[in-house]
Amino acid sequence: SFTVADIAEESNASDATVVRTCKSLGFSSFQDFKVSMARNLAYPLRTSYSVICPDDTAEMVVDKIFKENIHTLQMTFSASSARKIEEAAEILMQAERILIFAEGESHAVANDMQHKMMRLGMTAIAYTDTVLLLMASVIAKETDAVFMVDHCGDSANLVEAAKLCRSKGARIISLSSAPKSPLGKISDITLTTVSNETNFRMNSISSRLAQFTLIDCLCNIMYLKMPQTESVFGDIDEAMKRRKL
Repeated sequence: SFTVADIAEESNASDATVVRTCKSLGFSSFQDFKVSMARNLAYPLRTSYSVICPDDTAEMVVDKIFKENIHTLQMTFSASSARKIEEAAEILMQAERILIFAEGESHAVANDMQHKMMRLGMTAIAYTDTVLLLMASVIAKETDAVFMVDHCGDSANLVEAAKLCRSKGARIISLSSAPKSPLGKISDITLTTVSNETNFRMNSISSRLAQFTLIDCLCNIMYLKMPQTESVFGDIDEAMKRRKL
């Protein structure tokens, strides 16, 4: 995952020149340039393995899906910023509550994040019902951090929820493939995924795989910054053991 410094060194230019060049090309930042480049690199490969055809054999389907998922992780890694993930971790650690909003197929990602946050000793609540998440937005507080999962970043319900939370002073982190989307524009930080969703595949997991991975990165960074979580892990494991026969 290359940085401004890497590009500057390879081109014998200053960091400021690299940033100015990105902006002169129409990008809002170097990170925006990275995301766009990663997404453009992903599209030519669509014809080689990401499109599943009606006459594909089982072997071809397995090969295409594995390659696409691996490619999604590679492209998301290239577009990711460790600094931005760390900034998101800081926001979450400072919050009294973490509200996690998602709809549709993203509910699994929201529930996974709630599970991980609670294991870190954080107060986290996942809302995947539209009515409940809007109600939670109305009573959000400035001490809350809101984490929104929306692949396209254009869900009317989540955008409305983000506006409500913003009006209450809550910090907003979004997990999306579109940092310039309506949701991205409202968010303090957008963690960006890059994936190819095809028309043929049912419930493609590639985008969610990237989302799960970024959340895993986020939670592990928090774990390293919160040494007190070790005792929480132990208490939770002990409570779970007592539930086993």
